[in-house]
Amino acid sequence: MDEDENIWIYLPKHSQGYRKGVNAFLDNAFPKLAVGDEMTCPCRNCKNNKWQRREFIYDHLICSGPYPLYVNWIVEVSHILSPNNGSEDEDMDWENNLHFGDNLDEMLDRTNGPNVDSKRFYEEEKQPLYPGCKKFSRLSFIVRLYSLKCVHGITESGFGDITRADPRCVSRDEKEDSYKTCGLSRWIVREKKGTSDSNPEKVIHKVPVNVMRYFPLKPRLQRLFICKDFSELMVWHAVGRQRDGKLRHPADAEDWKTMDVRYPQFASEKGNIRLGLVADGFNPFRTMNTNHSTWPIVLVNYNLPPWLCMKPENLILSTLISVPDSPKNNINVYMQPLVAELTELWNEGIQTYDAFTDQTFILRASILWTISDFPGYAMLSGWSTKGYLGYPVCNYETSSMYLKYSKKMCYMNHRKFLDPDHKCRFDKRRFNGQIKMRQPPCNSVGNRHRRFAV
Repeated sequence: MDEDENIWIYLPKHSQGYRKGVNAFLDNAFPKLAVGDEMTCPCRNCKNNKWQRREFIYDHLICSGPYPLYVNWIVEVSHILSPNNGSEDEDMDWENNLHFGDNLDEMLDRTNGPNVDSKRFYEEEKQPLYPGCKKFSRLSFIVRLYSLKCVHGITESGFGDITRADPRCVSRDEKEDSYKTCGLSRWIVREKKGTSDSNPEKVIHKVPVNVMRYFPLKPRLQRLFICKDFSELMVWHAVGRQRDGKLRHPADAEDWKTMDVRYPQFASEKGNIRLGLVADGFNPFRTMNTNHSTWPIVLVNYNLPPWLCMKPENLILSTLISVPDSPKNNINVYMQPLVAELTELWNEGIQTYDAFTDQTFILRASILWTISDFPGYAMLSGWSTKGYLGYPVCNYETSSMYLKYSKKMCYMNHRKFLDPDHKCRFDKRRFNGQIKMRQPPCNSVGNRHRRFAV
């Protein structure tokens, strides 16, 4: 669309050009959007929420002007059926004021100098949706489906039915009955109760033995640097953070500073990503009597400012585990793909294009800490949080006692964390009748806990 054609929206509202543009918008919009003799008014006061007749919409757009959110849409609609075009724009979603044209090339032209991997990704995603399709590429079709899902509130099951409606859209291979690595069956076969072998109509249910959905990490970290504005935010912890000794961001914490001192080469690259790993289980069906549990493993990007790093859209869903019960110690099996990628990102890194600096660099990533409840801590670390050594801070120096009659473990001797001359250390009457002079345990970090890692 030429810039000269857009000028009418910014002309004075009493001018002939502005009135002509409003009439062109109404002429093109009413046949598509009107219900009877009314449609929603996109003026500054109605905000596309109130239904009005044509003459009232015309008056509103002249007197109040368009609502800023719909300015571009009004201009596009006013030129859909212009005399120069003479044809209707089939990529316009009239109902939701969205344009779904395949303009990926225009978007990619705004970045200069992507690396070889980025170019390969762009070329693959520009492939047609299916052989002979000229209207959609793979990526543009996915973007359109996801937009419709969000706008109309389509459920996951409904969205799955839509994608299965045309086998050309999604490739589903359910013919493999065994795992490629071990050769064991992927399914638990269950027959309907009350059927016999002679009954040809018996129902057979194939239930997956294990279900895990893993979303590759490296491409998603690379995409964080494709957008120039977001790429600038990825180095906020190094260039935009206020250093006054106060704890405002994880970069002000001792763990972050200790890691920078231990690994100066990693800290020298501002774009290297520090991550936190979060894991917890929940029942998505909201009923406690259902034998099902879902365990998401989420990564938190701490490079971002504190007002952005905990936003839902900036959290990275890495793994989704669906099991009848908690995975317990087998969680290390489910986390193998994530651990393999994190190991590669730490040791070797991956070449990434930075749109802010217009250069490529070797991107590396690290895990600063894990976030979980106490049972989840045992699963992620491999250190049992039950029994005589169930207090991880004290490790092998845990002071525990088994209560015979209540049949529970009790963890005592917390006075060892006090100062050596604290009066409570010498108080026998209020405690267990003993003076406690034992020193606190050493900090359990480094090689001492490394063998318990996933």
